[in-house]
Parts: sequence; C-alpha cells; structure tokens
Amino acid sequence: YNTPYEIGLSSNPSQNIGTVKNQGFELSLTHDHRIGELKYQVAVNLTTNKNKITDLGGSDNMISNGGDKIRYINQVGGAIGSYYGYVTNGLYSQSEIDAGAYYTFGRKPNAGDIKYVPQREGVAFGQEITGDDRTIIGSDVPTFTYGINLTLDYKNFFLSAFGQGVRGTSVGFESEQVWAFFLNSAPREYHLGRWTTENQNPNATYPRIYGGS
Repeated sequence: YNTPYEIGLSSNPSQNIGTVKNQGFELSLTHDHRIGELKYQVAVNLTTNKNKITDLGGSDNMISNGGDKIRYINQVGGAIGSYYGYVTNGLYSQSEIDAGAYYTFGRKPNAGDIKYVPQREGVAFGQEITGDDRTIIGSDVPTFTYGINLTLDYKNFFLSAFGQGVRGTSVGFESEQVWAFFLNSAPREYHLGRWTTENQNPNATYPRIYGGS
C-alpha cells in the first residue's frame, strides 16, 4: 500500500508479508561409555534444511546491493541467500581473442581477463554481457551443518574437544579478494598464482592484474 504524505515518511515502511517454506531434519546421537576409570562421551549432530520462497507479497524479484558488490536475489521459487551474478568459465587466452571468440563486458577483454558466459539465448561473440545475463550462481546457506563433540574423563584429567563444519555453501568475495591492492592494501599470497604472460593458465588462482586498461 502507499503511505500518505501526511505521515512524514519518504517511503513505505517495511512489512513482514513474505512466505518461506523450510524443509529438513535434525539428527543428534550421543554415546556414553566407561572402561575402568576412563569415562568418555561421543556426540554427533547433523542438520539439513532447504528453504523456498513461496510468496513475496506481490513484490517483484528483490535484488539487494548494487555496483560490483555481492548481490542477492529473492524470487518466488528461489531460496533465501541466493547469490545473483555472472557465470564464468576460466580466463581468456590470446588465441581466443585473436579469433574473436569473446564477449565484451564494458570493454573488449584482454588475455587473462575473466571469461563471462551469457545466459540469454542468441548472444553472439563480440556482443555485450549485460545485467540480463545474471543468474543464481550459489547460496550462502549450507546444505548440511554437522558437528562432533568428544569428552574424556580419567581420574583427575578431563579432555574436551569439538569440531563443526558445513557443506553445500558458497562464499562471495569482496574488497581485497576482488580488487587487487584495494584501498592500498598489501599484496596477497594468492596473487602469486595470477595469470601472467609466463603463467597463461586459464584456471589461474587470480586473473591478470592491470592498472585499469
């Protein structure tokens, strides 16, 4: 609905009108035992959850953040925490560029630049990658969350240890991970594996580093 101007708000207030369906399970197992004076306990846990947006209250797809930052998209049928970005396929080689087998992304690419893959049908080599080529490329919500706890008790000694982890989630890079020397930051170790004329690996750990050309 539209907020009357007399209220003094420049925009409509946020409303909790969306609907999300969550499905999953939680499992926890614990084992206690004693061997003489040694007592121990082992506990494991496993959680899985799948969420699906079923209603956005009449809103269109909701895309958060802008510019070159990480973007998320909320859309009916999708999941909360979905990354919205460009599909990539390694780095360009000079032979691909010489053969015209490239897409532009603001400019003509150079060897060692990221190879973006269009998602629209009918996009030919030499044409521009646009915002319409973005799609869901991952999620920050793990498929599984798991953990283990171990305790040992022997006479006057007690030991406790635990571990935890996740699976099925993606990480979105920002700042220094995306822009080399961001805000005059120091070089990173992964820059050593970057694409160079001596290391023309199409799957190098980092694309070519350049000064804006």
